[in-house]
Amino acid sequence: MSEHHVQVVQSRGLTARQIDDIQNLEAVCSQADDIHLKLNQSMLQSRSEAETNDFLAYRGEQLVGFLGLYQFQAKEVEISGMVHPSMRRLGVFSSLVSGAIDEIRRRSVPKMVFINANGSASGKAFLESIGAVYAFSEYWMQLERTPIAQQADEVQLRPITRDDIPVVASILAESFRAKIASNIDYLEAKLDDASAQCYKILLGKITIGALSVNQPGDGRAFIYGFGIAPQYQGRGYGRQSLSLAVQSALQSGLTVIELEVACENARALTLYESCGFQILRANDYYEKRL
Repeated sequence: MSEHHVQVVQSRGLTARQIDDIQNLEAVCSQADDIHLKLNQSMLQSRSEAETNDFLAYRGEQLVGFLGLYQFQAKEVEISGMVHPSMRRLGVFSSLVSGAIDEIRRRSVPKMVFINANGSASGKAFLESIGAVYAFSEYWMQLERTPIAQQADEVQLRPITRDDIPVVASILAESFRAKIASNIDYLEAKLDDASAQCYKILLGKITIGALSVNQPGDGRAFIYGFGIAPQYQGRGYGRQSLSLAVQSALQSGLTVIELEVACENARALTLYESCGFQILRANDYYEKRL
């Protein structure tokens, strides 16, 4: 069957039925390819109806393809997706990408970042065929054991306010070698996101870092945007901060706690493993400029 028998639906927000269809398709694709796809399932639960972030390909009533946009910075959009094994090489994903490109250009965003599960040969081949270039890889980690409580008298986590954004954005820029303006946009967006909790890390009255937790309401938590100012690294403050965040999440009744770390960041990987996180899988990131 050709791609012309497939209808692509652009969606603002997702219905419960659509989310179920996406999850079922993900299970089929993951089993067929022996991989785990990163679809940011927690974010799908709370999609904004103000913008188009999801593209769904249907053959009749069956969902056979999906592509999601995830924008954390003003200058780039992350993309993850999949196609049913029986519908590959028929142009389905190309149609989804085409629609996504139109939306990304409408936002005046210059860069696309594709997430490809490590080991997905078909995904890698497609990305290379459209000129996307490999950039980096990240480990996806999950808490497997409760970390030993750290003495955290020195550091505290406090919710970020809009007045804190300039300082926190500067620290994140130093930690992740990103532009301050991008971090300001990211933090402002997260403060308006009901599922996100953004914290500043305080040493006394001094802000030395930041940490965010996404809680979509499904018993899961995802820790991200975690950085300590370079001059305060290596003193145990990161371990104390992460321990506080994990303990708070567990006390709130969350059962699954996850995070990501760059594969080459051995220092952070050691920290997370020491706090009870274990590697589940890896994802490769490919970039394409528009």
